[in-house]
Amino acid sequence: MSEAVAVCLPWFVTDQKVREIVAFVESNNQRSQQILQKLGLQDCGLLEYPSISGELTDTYKFRIYKICF
Repeated sequence: MSEAVAVCLPWFVTDQKVREIVAFVESNNQRSQQILQKLGLQDCGLLEYPSISGELTDTYKFRIYKICF
């Protein structure tokens, strides 16, 4: 996962017309949370019982913003 995100982030920052990337990680997946933080995504907090999937598990939301001038 870290290799894929590390490749995608520079492409996102230089070439794309989007303003943010959002990632969701289950609360018990601490390794993925650490990887996202290491790569510069900010922890936006815990979503208890989110409706983003069929299974209701607590999920952390991470995001990184693109600064547009």
